[in-house]
Amino acid sequence: MGTVRKGYTERRTLMITNPGRMPVSFQVDVSALQGTGFRVNLDQIQSLPHRHTIMLEVCFESAHRSRGDVDVLLPIEVAKGPTYNIRLRATVLELSLHLSGQGLEARLEFSPPALKMGWTPQWR
Repeated sequence: MGTVRKGYTERRTLMITNPGRMPVSFQVDVSALQGTGFRVNLDQIQSLPHRHTIMLEVCFESAHRSRGDVDVLLPIEVAKGPTYNIRLRATVLELSLHLSGQGLEARLEFSPPALKMGWTPQWR
């Protein structure tokens, strides 16, 4: 997920494809996500056909998370097969702005001190 500002939600869509020749069934262990801020829209798939793809939407809600890194393994248990883990990561960033000073000595400070800013076109 990368960096997520406190109070915001990020979404990503993962594609899961069955490359094998036989239909495959699997279950996503959503209990591993409890209390992490992550959630998925899928918990079980029965008989995914050969060369078919499904979409798995992953959401991260940062509102109730403290600042810092969140790192979780999401187990996907294949029926009559192995368990695969998908690593989900996000960094919660809390921005703050501090104004102080008097007259010509006013200061403006950002936290964190280095912010990544996007380019904004200037319209005339």
